[in-house]
Amino acid sequence: MFTSRQKTQQFGKCAVTNIRHHADRIKDIVDLETKLTRDFEVLTKQLEQEGWFTPSPTHLLYRLSEVVLLYLAGILLVAQRLWWPLGLALLGLAQGRCGWLMHEGYHRSLTTHPRVDKYLTEMFGALGCGLSGAWWRENARKVAATLDIETLPVKILWWQLVAHPIHVLRTANVREACWLAVRSVSICSFLSCTARSYYTAAASFIMYNVAAAVYFFGNLALTQVRKDPRESAKNLLTSTAQCFSNIAPTSVTTWWMGYQNYVIERSLFPSMPHHRFPQLSRRMKEFFEAHGLHYNVRGYLMATLDTAMASFPLGPILRTLSHDLEPSPDGETDGIPSPAGAKRPPPISISNVRELETDKYEDLYNTLRF
Repeated sequence: MFTSRQKTQQFGKCAVTNIRHHADRIKDIVDLETKLTRDFEVLTKQLEQEGWFTPSPTHLLYRLSEVVLLYLAGILLVAQRLWWPLGLALLGLAQGRCGWLMHEGYHRSLTTHPRVDKYLTEMFGALGCGLSGAWWRENARKVAATLDIETLPVKILWWQLVAHPIHVLRTANVREACWLAVRSVSICSFLSCTARSYYTAAASFIMYNVAAAVYFFGNLALTQVRKDPRESAKNLLTSTAQCFSNIAPTSVTTWWMGYQNYVIERSLFPSMPHHRFPQLSRRMKEFFEAHGLHYNVRGYLMATLDTAMASFPLGPILRTLSHDLEPSPDGETDGIPSPAGAKRPPPISISNVRELETDKYEDLYNTLRF
């Protein structure tokens, strides 16, 4: 039988041992992240000196020409009437491609000039998509994080017909109001000349916008699915390594997703022109591997299934089961490598560890020392 004093001493010894283990781990984590952050800053400066952040007018002209050609092809096919479903699909694709340009303007990566990118975001949003670019700049993160695939078609129509026009009037944005007026007049004139009835015109308008919404927001949702649903680290690089993954970095997928399939590069360098991500991905993979971080890549189909599981009723259950069955990489926990030869202590939340600094552990150790 232990006396109360012996129990207290035994508890104090166990607490001190546990504190020492966690203090050592915190010191290792701080040293690793300090080196990682310093090397990343050096890499960023090298990229700036090499001209990776310099915009390409030729590429922007190509993107604009692509959108114009898609719109012209869609208009011609709809005017033929026999090919109107294919024409509406092309018009939806053109509107979605405008959405990618609007999104890049939001990241200020089209021209890297904030004022010019602001005007281009408003033009691509209002004229090409029927949305307010100013609203998108304020709510893009919230929209991307709370996308609901089931109500997406209704939501896009609500935005175009009610919410965004009200936002433009409320903010008195004359530029966007003019672009929206040009778009509305153009659509009404075209449908009045090609549609046989009001019902056909309404159905064509709805199908055109639904196709655009499924293409743009559906692909945007794929980039938001996280690899690990647990709380991420506070460091940008370790958080990116454990939470995000690129999607099928092939030329076809890259074109289809408007360079947004390079999620890791976009998270680390949002203001870099996005068409440079395919070349940058090779360099970032080497950087991640050199620092013991896992460079995640998954297929387009797998990303689509993950998004579907996260969006529909049985999604949380299936996602939990798939996460439990997935083996964790050897020698890696939460994207942070262990020091060579070091023995890992019992699992502890990385986010909680970072909230407790080493000096706090030292103070607690001195208090409990007998």
